[in-house]
Amino acid sequence: DVKKVFSSMAKPGIISLSSYPTGAVLLPEDQAEVVEVAPRMIAKVGDNLLQDLSVSIAFRIMNHVWQSDGERFGGSDKAPFSFAYDVLPTGPRAGLLEVVSGLSPLNDYDWAAWTCKYADNKDALDNMVRSAAGCSVAQYILGCGDRHFDNIQIKDGEQLLHIDFGMILGENPAFKTPR
Repeated sequence: DVKKVFSSMAKPGIISLSSYPTGAVLLPEDQAEVVEVAPRMIAKVGDNLLQDLSVSIAFRIMNHVWQSDGERFGGSDKAPFSFAYDVLPTGPRAGLLEVVSGLSPLNDYDWAAWTCKYADNKDALDNMVRSAAGCSVAQYILGCGDRHFDNIQIKDGEQLLHIDFGMILGENPAFKTPR
């Protein structure tokens, strides 16, 4: 089932898988018996998702390096990190992406509300700073282009992350995006 179609150029859509309970008869009137199966995925056509997969793997490697050298940051719990989501290319220009819940585009994020909510929460501030540092350094090293504010997201008010890696290794769109 297609649950949502995004407004970006590639028009990716969130799909969910459904299943009938074991032993159910497959008749139209049995639709009430259908159960959604986690995880939900984003189906995307038109982008080379091998690039997204490569970036996700590179982020995981960088996270491992940062964690392994945690003393440099005052402990592994202080090391920067870059959020990596699962990517499954299914063809040259198609595939599935993990649905990450709790995302808000940086462009629309209400920082005043965030400040009120987390003003006294040192852990939330620390987590936001570590994730911002990690994903910013990682995407810069990988030469990720197309970094407009819809491709930078806030997860659950506690982590900054980048999405959509259709342009890497210095490739940039025809229009200018913020550095």
